[in-house]
Formats: sequence, C-alpha cells, structure tokens
Amino acid sequence: MVFGEEDRMTCEVDLTTREVRFMDCESHEAKRMAVEKRIAQLTSMMKAPRGFTNPQRKAFHRERNILHRWLAPDVRTEATTRRKLNRLRNQRRRLIAGENRRPTKRECREARRQYREQHIQPVAVRPDYVQPVICTEDERQRLIRSRERILKKHAWFERKYSSAS
Repeated sequence: MVFGEEDRMTCEVDLTTREVRFMDCESHEAKRMAVEKRIAQLTSMMKAPRGFTNPQRKAFHRERNILHRWLAPDVRTEATTRRKLNRLRNQRRRLIAGENRRPTKRECREARRQYREQHIQPVAVRPDYVQPVICTEDERQRLIRSRERILKKHAWFERKYSSAS
C-alpha cells in the first residue's frame, strides 16, 4: 500500500437499497479499512452537540448500522439462512419419502384430534375432577330464600349501626 492511499479509499452507503459502494478499494482488507474509517467519521459526527438536524442524525445512524452489518453480518441474517436451509432440508426429506405436498387444514385438524384422543385423559378419568353438586328445584329455591334473609339481616345491621356512628 502506498503512503496516502488509505485517504483515497472510501465507501458510501445507499440508504434506500442498503448497498455499500467502495471507491479505490481492491482487496477485502482495504474495504474493511474504508468501512471502519467511515464508521469512525459517523460516530464522531453524531457525538457533535450541534450542527446537524435530527433527520440527518437519523440518516447517520442508519448508515452506521448498515456498515456494522457489512462488517459482521448479524444474527438475523444467520437465522434467515438457517430457516432457508431447514426449509430446503424438509423439502428434500419429503421428496425422498414421497410426501411431495403439505397436509391440508382438514388433515392437520384430524391429526390433532387423533393425538388428543390418544394422549389426553377425558374429564371423568382425571384424579382432580369433582362432580358438580346437583340439587332439586325445591332445594335451590330454599337456598335462594335463606340467602335473601341473610342479606336482609346484614342490610338491617348496616343501617342500624353505621348511621349511629
């Protein structure tokens, strides 16, 4: 590398397409140095207390994030790649097994129902199940009348002793 050549190595970011373009950078090491230099510039500009509007600072922040992702692809990219690989692996497995199509909603629902029937205990077999108390209509009416009497007594007690205080 010739003296002063690193000053000419620059990069610019297109914020709409998130594309990084390099000027006078042939090797990957030169591109990495240009990106690090631009990140340092953006960081120092964002630290300045005045001189830039909020939209400009927001654009600097977006540009810095894009450059950081160029330096080290983040977890989202890896996760997306992992999902694509898993999808392709599953498609290959289905093709080999002869299951070239996905199950329909009805088939999925039937499979879930069959699983529930095999693995979930019915309500009556559960050990913590308590049968509901069933009483006749006469008993129910008698319970309602007794509850009304108790409520009347409470109301009388409240009226008598709350106003005397």
